Amino acid sequence: TSNYKTWTKTVSLTVNRWTQTVTLSKSSLSITYPTAWTFTASTVTNGWELTVSSATTSVATASISNGTVTVTPVKVWTSVITVTAAQTTCYATWTKTLTATVNSGTISASVSDKTATYNGSAISPNTVTVTEPANGATVKYGTAAWTYNLSSPQTYTNAWTYTIYYQVTAANYNAKTWSYKLTINKADQTVTVSNASVTASCPTTTTFTASTNGWWALSVVSSDTNVATVSISNGTVTVTPKKAWSATITVTAAATSNYKTWTKTVSLTVNRW
Repeated sequence: TSNYKTWTKTVSLTVNRWTQTVTLSKSSLSITYPTAWTFTASTVTNGWELTVSSATTSVATASISNGTVTVTPVKVWTSVITVTAAQTTCYATWTKTLTATVNSGTISASVSDKTATYNGSAISPNTVTVTEPANGATVKYGTAAWTYNLSSPQTYTNAWTYTIYYQVTAANYNAKTWSYKLTINKADQTVTVSNASVTASCPTTTTFTASTNGWWALSVVSSDTNVATVSISNGTVTVTPKKAWSATITVTAAATSNYKTWTKTVSLTVNRW
């Protein structure tokens, strides 16, 4: 001024950054392989860009879009997911973490029971179809529970109900074990006779032949032994008339382990000489 000299004085000013607050919708994640899971992340800086990272990308990877964090499992284990709000001119950088646990997935596999009829040849059971995972699963079969040492189910020939055991394994999945059935029913026997009806003249014997596809002993009976008696040897049925009349001769193939019982009847007429 007209009476004063100019003079200056300085004051130190410190401007601090605000602390950002990153908020996550989850405190932890439990993920079932191979399904990706999401959670949301936000910050007070009105949508300032957030970034996300996975501490162990061999376990899970992470990405973020519009505040939604997607965690994609790679293998069973745990990884720490870190969400970071970058430093701005007014706000300090800030991070928030959560632990993602990747659990073993569930295998989806199916197989149906099978019913067949004995035919003398080996019959194969149905095989297991795996739909989850789509690739990479291993199916093993066994003839006893907890023993899976066959790459395909064992075949069977004889009539019976068999239990087939199986195990499905795949990386990052719980193993699946179960069982199913193969039922081989007995086959029908076919009894064939050379004559549908037989005429004999008392007291002369007569014969006819009988056979079966069951390869088993045949037996014969007469409905009236007063009219005629019958016997069989090597497929030849011998009829011995006793009196003039009629009767029915029944040829029976007995049931076996692979064949049902079966019968065939022959009409017998005994004439007088």
